[in-house]
Amino acid sequence: MQIKPLKIFTVEDNSFYAALLEYHLKSNFNCEIHKFDSGSRCLEHLHLQPSIITLDYHLPDISGLEVLRKIKAHNIDITVIVISGQEEMETAVALFREGAYDYLIKDEDTNDRLWQHILNIKEIMKLKQQIKELREARDF
Repeated sequence: MQIKPLKIFTVEDNSFYAALLEYHLKSNFNCEIHKFDSGSRCLEHLHLQPSIITLDYHLPDISGLEVLRKIKAHNIDITVIVISGQEEMETAVALFREGAYDYLIKDEDTNDRLWQHILNIKEIMKLKQQIKELREARDF
């Protein structure tokens, strides 16, 4: 059985940082990366069914909080990790209330923390799939 690549969207208006995220993710995971430089472009492509979205809080067209709300309204199962230079606690709390998986502040440890989160998310996805298969087998 061939393992399907993990579909990850990165929403980041800083092209250098977006390329850095893409490089880090592709070098550590079997994944398919889709980069977007605005919240609206990401929202237009949700039909591609990403598993994970890394989301910058400050975007040129729409706030990260609003993008998160729209992602969750589209599909509550999409895991959203907000990555931002914003350090205000109120912002992080608001994002968690809206369903963010985590809130990472851009610093030298961001890539390592993101890598660990994706490993955890992949394990959760694997366990959910096993539960689904067991339920289907039981009902058959």
